[in-house]
Amino acid sequence: MKPNKVAAVTMAWNSPVLLKKWVEHNAAAYGRENLFVISHGNDPAQAAAAEGTNYITLPREFNAEFDAIRWRFLSNYASGLLEYYKVVQVNDVDELIVLDPEVGTDRKEYLLSLADQGHFAPVGYDVLPLNGDQNTLTGLDWSKPLSEQAPYAVLRARFCKPCIITAPVEMMPGGHSLKHTKFKVDSALMLAHLKLLDSALWQSHYDTLAHDARIATRRARTRDERIPRGIRGFGRGADQVRALIETGMDRPFDLKAAPGDAARFLNQRLELIYEGWRVEPRDEEEYIIRLAPRYMGAF
Repeated sequence: MKPNKVAAVTMAWNSPVLLKKWVEHNAAAYGRENLFVISHGNDPAQAAAAEGTNYITLPREFNAEFDAIRWRFLSNYASGLLEYYKVVQVNDVDELIVLDPEVGTDRKEYLLSLADQGHFAPVGYDVLPLNGDQNTLTGLDWSKPLSEQAPYAVLRARFCKPCIITAPVEMMPGGHSLKHTKFKVDSALMLAHLKLLDSALWQSHYDTLAHDARIATRRARTRDERIPRGIRGFGRGADQVRALIETGMDRPFDLKAAPGDAARFLNQRLELIYEGWRVEPRDEEEYIIRLAPRYMGAF
């Protein structure tokens, strides 16, 4: 019989600040010994941030199939961990899973209660660089709770990622969908996507990714190889993040809404697209919320 444990898995590169936050957030829920960090290339700063976790370094190779290979590996690795864990959380390093404090404070026990009920996605939000006065956030302190410094977030259907798995699955590139496998959006869980919060933090990282993506794309074209959709997004670099911030800020405010309120209609938008079940985005239904006081300090 498998022990009553939850594992969390992420793959990262050149992201020590984000990784430190991811490790601290998940270690508090599951214990460091149950965290699995895959470094996509040698990175001493990341290794230090992940001290006490199960840390693995893989060769860093960047080609047109980069994202597909990455998520194929993560799917297989996370599925293998289910031989030893009842539930596995697998998500990007800039994503934090938060349990609604009104439901409970023990995320591990809550996820274990879902172990026999299939796979789950949190309600996905981009946390916006806005402070409590709806002004642009400056001087973010990553050593302190982010929810207290940036309490506004915009609903994003594409970040309703099926990252809580209870049986072997095949995740599609980006982790946005499961191949031929349905899941449910859980109203008690929130995915806080942090990419938009700190421009100084991501500028160099995403510009480097863009450089690598452009080289990989040129190589693929010279060989007449198919260029996957995922690699095109990497090619935009920091400009892509700026565009996401602008579109997020353009959404209307619904300050009475809570993170779980969207779960009902999000579950109704589950569709099979390119072999993968995912929540289909509809921009007109995305809105900005202000996190309730109970979420202050939750991440």
